[in-house]
Amino acid sequence: MHSKMVRPVLFLSAIFMIVSLACGNSAKVATPTPAPPTTIPTVTPSFTPYPTYTPVPPPTTVPTASPTPTETSISETQPTDTNSTTPVNCVASTTSGYNTCIDDTGNIQVDVPDYWTDVNGSTWTYNGKDIGVAISAAPSLSDFQNYYDAEGMFFGASGTFAQIIGHIELLDYYTMAYRGNCKYIGRYNYDDGIYRGKYDQYTNCGGEGGYDAYVLGARDKVDPSTKLILVEIQVYPNDTAIRNQIWGTFYVYF
Repeated sequence: MHSKMVRPVLFLSAIFMIVSLACGNSAKVATPTPAPPTTIPTVTPSFTPYPTYTPVPPPTTVPTASPTPTETSISETQPTDTNSTTPVNCVASTTSGYNTCIDDTGNIQVDVPDYWTDVNGSTWTYNGKDIGVAISAAPSLSDFQNYYDAEGMFFGASGTFAQIIGHIELLDYYTMAYRGNCKYIGRYNYDDGIYRGKYDQYTNCGGEGGYDAYVLGARDKVDPSTKLILVEIQVYPNDTAIRNQIWGTFYVYF
């Protein structure tokens, strides 16, 4: 009787152990596999570039006839002496040694040395079209426009360019000829209270001991969109008096 009871007990114990092991395995929780991150498409923004323009240098043709200046600030009577060397667009400045000159339309004026008697007041052109007003002056405009060792000045103002490019782009273009032929000193801020912008300064233009050059790109401080201004100057080394007189007297009437 005793031996018959042992085997059922052993059998039940074995079943209990199997059930226990089975329950223990079912209690384990499988670790979920994370879903791959969602790839966000990258969109490259598109920008509309500013239009680029290539202005032409100052005109080299000297007009055969120029109207008498009409601006009230320099409305003095023109000299009648046929031997006078004062250009028709100019009168004596209030500063000794200078003439005050205006362009052919009477829209811009500036002081230049009185021995800069080769004066051109014709329009500023681009691709054969008038884009503004301009005046250039030098002892010889041909030398100024073709050589680095020649004094001279170009002053232009454009309402057209003011709508499509900035004074930095204008400055960058008009300094290209100087970069490889002069010593670059630097780019500086310009602000005379009426106009503001930047100018580049160069020395040793054309070689060691060569002339100094200044190129200014500026806008009107009150209404920058009305006019874009360029002033290009070549002078003897270290001659800042002429530069300062030009910068202190250039003015646009529109």
